[in-house]
Amino acid sequence: MNILDCDMLSLAVQLTMTIGFSWIDNEFVLSKNLSDLPLYRVPDGSVDELYIIHLTLLGHIFQTIASFPKDDEEAMEFNDDVKSAEKTKLSSLIVPFTKIDPRYSSMNLDELLLTVKKAIVSFLEPLAVLYNAITLVPPPDVLKHPEYHEYEALCRYMGLPTKLEDLLDGDFVLQLFNQWSAHLVPIKDELSKIVRQPIMPRPLVDLPTEFTDLLHYCTTYHCPSMKANDRYAATQPTMCLVCGTLMCSQAYCCQKMFNKESMGACNYHMRICSGDSNGMFLRIRECQVVLLSKKRGTYKPAPYVDEFGETDTGFRRGNPLHLQPEIYKKLQRLWMHQEVAEEVVNQYDMNHRNLNLDWHHF
Repeated sequence: MNILDCDMLSLAVQLTMTIGFSWIDNEFVLSKNLSDLPLYRVPDGSVDELYIIHLTLLGHIFQTIASFPKDDEEAMEFNDDVKSAEKTKLSSLIVPFTKIDPRYSSMNLDELLLTVKKAIVSFLEPLAVLYNAITLVPPPDVLKHPEYHEYEALCRYMGLPTKLEDLLDGDFVLQLFNQWSAHLVPIKDELSKIVRQPIMPRPLVDLPTEFTDLLHYCTTYHCPSMKANDRYAATQPTMCLVCGTLMCSQAYCCQKMFNKESMGACNYHMRICSGDSNGMFLRIRECQVVLLSKKRGTYKPAPYVDEFGETDTGFRRGNPLHLQPEIYKKLQRLWMHQEVAEEVVNQYDMNHRNLNLDWHHF
């Protein structure tokens, strides 16, 4: 298995849960002898578990460096006040990558350093919650303040070195990176396609401030099921708020087959874009949002309001509309917290007319 395909966080949790059955009373015990020993070993914050967290963290850092953009012409520029020891240590760890692809030597070290620290924070945060429940050791108060830099506090709480050069110190680290870099050889022509680490949440698309810009954007859209020269063909341009793709949401023209089931363009796109229960679409000319979950759905006002702060579902009044960030944040929250299905069910209880609509044809 390629190391880039491993979920290091899941691996860390799995190994910490099983290490107690391999080392008992400081002696290595084979699995065949476990039947003669009491099976009461549970994670307790031992040194072995610390070694596991350190090892998997190094693997996560390796994934972060391997997936870092190598020829980003628009890379951010930072003040050259980063500690030279950290940059020197990172430079030494990049050497195994340059043997596979020389472009790794052109990476922006300042930006890479910030990315590595973000990756460490995102890796240690869930583990800190886990070990807070296991050991009952209270976290430091500084972690409760979002404006405080979490990196040092998290490393200190998890028993790891707070300085990056100390965390990456040791001959075994470079040896591991040399071994892991061999995993890049079979895919060296596809390194630009690997998923970048740390994985960031996927927000909804950025909408224009003025609603008229959206209307102009869809003026040239033509229903793909109609003839190109048919000027009188009706169309209902609809934008997927997850990826920004335009499609026609009319129920009769753009039906597609998925798993031997007929469904509308929005339902079909939802299954290949965000899953079968988390669809969020903006019907531009109707100025309304459609939430889809399996074969159910509901309408929500579009995040555009007039000068009086009122929405215009159906775009009946025709007043100039502008984006309302607070309404869009609520939609963002539904998407980020995977609450689309829950919202659809709640709207079914509040509006029984939703039962009469064939949502799977949208």
